[in-house]
Amino acid sequence: MRNPKTLPGISIFLTILFISAQFYLKTTSEGGAWCSPYLGAPTELGHSAYQFVGYGFPMQSVTVVNEICSEESSTTYEWSPIGLGVDILILAAISCPVWLSIYKKKQ
Repeated sequence: MRNPKTLPGISIFLTILFISAQFYLKTTSEGGAWCSPYLGAPTELGHSAYQFVGYGFPMQSVTVVNEICSEESSTTYEWSPIGLGVDILILAAISCPVWLSIYKKKQ
């Protein structure tokens, strides 16, 4: 006979693991326009204008864009509705046994 607390316990563990993966698994890249430290600088001294860091698992739900060309850098957040939707559906599926066990206890 199965222990009724086993499935919610596994579900809680997987939920914590899934939420942690949202922040720890990230992709980093650089791109955009090319910046030079001064006019006429050699191309070896230049670098990309933007740094992109994508968060989310299994699909990116947010991309943080840092402008690194000037000293007054700016940060913008680009949200992906599809990535957010997929992540929310997976989280709901993983945590469903916990909510069902709580619902059954209240009845």
